[in-house]
Amino acid sequence: MALDDAQREAIRRRVAGWRDAEAREREERRREAPLSGEQALSFALELWELRRLAFEAPDSVREREVEGARAAWAKLRERLAWEAARHE
Repeated sequence: MALDDAQREAIRRRVAGWRDAEAREREERRREAPLSGEQALSFALELWELRRLAFEAPDSVREREVEGARAAWAKLRERLAWEAARHE
């Protein structure tokens, strides 16, 4: 899939925005005091929960691939059964 100039520029703007946000976050962290153990643990648990939710979310691409593979196997089994019946 080829990208046109407008799509490339949109991607560049998005990446530049991410980089700017990262730079602002780094600067804010430098100005803030270090986290307490309780805060650090709270943030870590929150991140762990987000990771868990991300991997439990339905994946439509994966589901479509699995459906395609099942359909291909069903077609192959049907063909093999037809061939076996023909040679009986």
